Amino acid sequence: MIVAIAGVIQLTKVQESWLLYRSTAETFIREYNLYMLKAGNYSDSTLTDERTNKLFVETVESIMSTEGSKYISLRQQKSVLDLLKVNALF
Repeated sequence: MIVAIAGVIQLTKVQESWLLYRSTAETFIREYNLYMLKAGNYSDSTLTDERTNKLFVETVESIMSTEGSKYISLRQQKSVLDLLKVNALF
């Protein structure tokens, strides 16, 4: 029973997906804190509120795009491994 569950977890890459999710969530939290505290890229005193807001949105969009690419890559690796396993059976 435990072996079957471990096999399903390995095939679905639940652990890798969870790690990717948590990493992205922590990155969002860090970026939000920098934005709210006007630290990091948001500390430039010449930035207007509008420019600061725009920078925050652009940064968050970039994080989401990167996460999406990593997730697709993870899913494609899973698909290739599944195909190799199926071909090995025949």
